[in-house]
Amino acid sequence: SPYNNTTCTLSVDKATYKKIMAEQRKLLKKQYQTIITYADKDLFKKKDKVLVAFNSYALSGAGGKFPFLRDLAKNKKHMFKNNNIIIRDGLRQYLKGKVFIVSNTHGKISIKQKNEHHPR
Repeated sequence: SPYNNTTCTLSVDKATYKKIMAEQRKLLKKQYQTIITYADKDLFKKKDKVLVAFNSYALSGAGGKFPFLRDLAKNKKHMFKNNNIIIRDGLRQYLKGKVFIVSNTHGKISIKQKNEHHPR
């Protein structure tokens, strides 16, 4: 992540979530992007609204690519919050708790998942 994008959240209902995903899938047909969602199969089974994370660039509209998402971020009902965590720093901190470096040879890094038997 070469940019200083931060993590942000919106509170959305099922219909809004589906519109966000449709807008992003439309872009996927035109250029290579990755959308990752970590959710149960029925995300809205127990809740009417869920908190969804995005990067600040996407919520600003991504240079005109996501106008629907940009408009949602401006609407107070969706409770936009910038967590001010730079994505690469957040990922770095997350991985520190999950993996450890086994070797670093000629720029190729091997990692293993941490468990109770391996120190941080």
